[in-house]
Amino acid sequence: MKKVLATGAALLMAGSIATAAEMDDQSGVKITGNARARVIYKDKYDFGNSDKDASTTMDSRVRFEVRGTAAGGAYIHGRIRLAEEKFNGATDSSLDSNIYVDKAYIGIPFNDAFTLEGGKYRVSYGQGFIYDDIGLAGFRGIYAADGIQVIPFLEVQSEGQSSDVAQDVLEDNDSY
Repeated sequence: MKKVLATGAALLMAGSIATAAEMDDQSGVKITGNARARVIYKDKYDFGNSDKDASTTMDSRVRFEVRGTAAGGAYIHGRIRLAEEKFNGATDSSLDSNIYVDKAYIGIPFNDAFTLEGGKYRVSYGQGFIYDDIGLAGFRGIYAADGIQVIPFLEVQSEGQSSDVAQDVLEDNDSY
């Protein structure tokens, strides 16, 4: 991970120096955020396959987003999620690590049409038909010109080292 961060920092510097002369200065850091509290009511959600009663759940979430842009157009984007809570009166063990990062990536525009991004991000491909808001880590090139967008990518969906299956940990069976 340290290698990725060092490489990312070097690419950020290189991208900002190479294109600084030809781009307007839009550098800076922007911090935004959002919070939600919601109620979810489900009734007959198994399409009549059993006699499940209706259920109502309530939850909340707070997120902070940090976006930084260098003078040359290179950018970073991070999102911190915290204070996720289910309002059911019980302690949820899956929320033990209640502060975590679900986005942390760097983007380097090489010209007006091509940008390279790498890191941990949420992605939708195919207008949500192929992937829809899936958390991935990897890198992708974004080519957008003349109304056409092409995105070649290499992404890791799950890391074998964190698997509950012992063989995955031994062989590091990642999902690409």
